Amino acid sequence: AHSESVQVANLDRFTSTKSFAPQKANSIKKWPYALLALIWFGFVLVAARPEQIIVSEQKEVSVRDILLVIDISGSMAIRDMEDENGQASRMHVMQTAVSQFIEKREHDNIGLVVFGSQALPLSPVSQDHTALLEQLNEMVPGMAGPQTSIGDAIGVAIKTYRQMDKQALDLAKEANIKSKERMMILLTDGLDTSSVLPPRVALRLAQKQNVMIHTIAFGDANAEASDSSIDTKLLKDIAKETKGSYHHASQSLSSLQNVYEAIDKLTPRKVTLVGITEHKPLFMVPLLISFALLMVLLGYSVNKWRPHD
Repeated sequence: AHSESVQVANLDRFTSTKSFAPQKANSIKKWPYALLALIWFGFVLVAARPEQIIVSEQKEVSVRDILLVIDISGSMAIRDMEDENGQASRMHVMQTAVSQFIEKREHDNIGLVVFGSQALPLSPVSQDHTALLEQLNEMVPGMAGPQTSIGDAIGVAIKTYRQMDKQALDLAKEANIKSKERMMILLTDGLDTSSVLPPRVALRLAQKQNVMIHTIAFGDANAEASDSSIDTKLLKDIAKETKGSYHHASQSLSSLQNVYEAIDKLTPRKVTLVGITEHKPLFMVPLLISFALLMVLLGYSVNKWRPHD
């Protein structure tokens, strides 16, 4: 007699009571869901961009911005001045006196505008006096053209201050400074001969910007009218109408040094104590933690669904 049989592979899986036993609800692994919740919470923190606010110790901040506006026309090469070594050029005497003035104003923000036939902003207003002195000592007569443009020089200085306004306003708010004083020290040895912007118009712009201008007539202010003479009336008017002061330096280094010393006394060092607030971003901490947890969750998922022998 023949008997029929059926071979079933892995019969033990069908006969095993363990395989078909209903899985208890509490045996389901819940930690991946908790991990997913932590990852989501971490990314929420990253989106919130947390910061640590650090208030530094109080430090002195200058509340005065100074622009040195200097004539470097061709006439500055004339050797009609005297210094400790004898006869010297106007340029050399000016560079010596101005360098000494800068070194005394250690904490002031100082910039440099030069002018000849055109006006050029040579150095920005800052406390980087080393770079400023380098620029000053590298100047040569006529590098901005042979003529003189006083009106354009004041105009460029005003434009420089306007460009600083937004940055200065932000700093003033942060440092609790109500306003900053703006001041120019204008030195020239000649008449305005090439300005596009008339000096009187430039003067009105300075008044609107509340910029104080101290003026220096450098050379023989009593010379007869010529290209090398000085418009002392213009310089006096500029100083008077901007609440500055007019000065005359004649034919020696000591006379120009005395002028800058007088201006230094008229405008003493003015600073305020402020505590600058620093904002340190902290979003990288939750970002890195969330990324690490995400890698753990991905590793678990890959291992769970990978086929086993």
